[in-house]
Amino acid sequence: MRISVENRMSVEAQAHRENLAMPNPSLFMKNAVGAVLLLLLSLALSVWLLLPNLMDLLSEAIHSQNIVEWVFITASGFVMGFLIGFPAVLLIQCMVDYRRSRDLERFGLMTKGSLIKKWVEAWDDRPVYRVRYAYLTYLSAVQTVGEETYEQISQDETLFVLYLENLPHISRLDLD
Repeated sequence: MRISVENRMSVEAQAHRENLAMPNPSLFMKNAVGAVLLLLLSLALSVWLLLPNLMDLLSEAIHSQNIVEWVFITASGFVMGFLIGFPAVLLIQCMVDYRRSRDLERFGLMTKGSLIKKWVEAWDDRPVYRVRYAYLTYLSAVQTVGEETYEQISQDETLFVLYLENLPHISRLDLD
């Protein structure tokens, strides 16, 4: 196990965090379930609505040489590709985010950071608390935090940031 100079965590605390670290999977599970449901719905729509008509139009278009039918077939192909590709990309992104979060919890190095800005956004009449912080002298990130954490963080406070050594742009505030 490699401990950097900037890492202020003891070897025992690092080993304990590596052994117990598993991110809360509830958000990732919601995203994964949503992506799978979108994928299944898209496949069902493609199979039951688009494919039977597409095959008939394709056979007619081959024999007729009509440009309108070819445009319709091309557009239907793009729609089917989007309906299947978009949920697949969401599912893959969800798995990548979960993996990065787990790696950050297990292998993340700790450094000091500083608060650049904090603000509140209204999203569906609910406040969303965001903070922008800087770390490693050249990187900054934005993170959504809870109201309690938002109120606790002050402008001149030193923040502790976890980041991955091989991917330093992946980080999160260490609020423990």
